[in-house]
Amino acid sequence: MPAQIYMSLCLGLGLAIGSVNALAQEQEQANEQNSSNADVPASQRDDVEQIEVQGRAGDAALQAFQMGNFELAEIQFNKNAECALRAERNLRAFTDDARNAQLNQSLANGFSSSGPTTDAIGSSSMNSGSNLQTKAPLRELTCTDRGYQIYMVGMSQLQMGRAEEAEESFERAIRLNKHLHDAMYRLALMKLLREDTEGATEHYEDMQALLKRCNNICDAQANIQAGLDFLEKALAGKVRK
Repeated sequence: MPAQIYMSLCLGLGLAIGSVNALAQEQEQANEQNSSNADVPASQRDDVEQIEVQGRAGDAALQAFQMGNFELAEIQFNKNAECALRAERNLRAFTDDARNAQLNQSLANGFSSSGPTTDAIGSSSMNSGSNLQTKAPLRELTCTDRGYQIYMVGMSQLQMGRAEEAEESFERAIRLNKHLHDAMYRLALMKLLREDTEGATEHYEDMQALLKRCNNICDAQANIQAGLDFLEKALAGKVRK
């Protein structure tokens, strides 16, 4: 690979903190517009408003990242990911409890035409809600969007020069959250640096599909398009210093 192209790709890959700040700000706006979907795992949502990553500007992980303490940031984002996983499991347990309550009530009523009573469902909801409240996470944690938290683990690893681990984290992140366009972009750059054109093209095409889903209305459109423009030139061997 020509030296000028290699240097340009490295510069494109190394722009971390500015992009993280922008992503966090965009997600704060998306969260305000979509608070009703806060308890649904990102991997199960297709709404364009949630196309950006999630993160609270005030949590300990992002604060450590912004201060340049990437070792602590990696630890804290891993804690966030663990907390998000617990939240997902609690949500599934709550859903299962409600469904089982409906089935049990139907059995008790002999499958009467009136169907399950709201008392059984309400009781299950109240009990599960109480359990969730009892197990509420500490304020320094962000317990949403496991994919984003793992993406930020990768960003922290990248800043510490652990590119191979970062690549693994990014791959894992986009499996959990199909909206993480910046992770796709960085993976494409990493694969181009290894001259893995086929792998880079796959992530480029994933970003194209994501942009199409935006349908000209999502906040991330400009960022996705900018990444695609750069990757298109890089794939064509037209990137210069």
